[in-house]
Amino acid sequence: MLRVHEVADRINSSISGVYRLIDSGELPVTPIGPSGKSYRVSEEDLTAWLNSRKRHKGRSVQPSPKCNPRAESLLRRWAKG
Repeated sequence: MLRVHEVADRINSSISGVYRLIDSGELPVTPIGPSGKSYRVSEEDLTAWLNSRKRHKGRSVQPSPKCNPRAESLLRRWAKG
């Protein structure tokens, strides 16, 4: 299980960018701890998310309906490569 900062390093994003993806529901996470405010991302979920982004590379990315504007911007930049 990866911590948020490790995910940020792997996808070349900021930590806040990863949290935007989490908040938008684009990146699946597992809440941990008694408050549920800490997250971990499984290797499998990150790989699946990266593969889904590769399919969209160079094409228009359609964010989910609940995607916030900041996450949408991050997704569009990611799709452009």
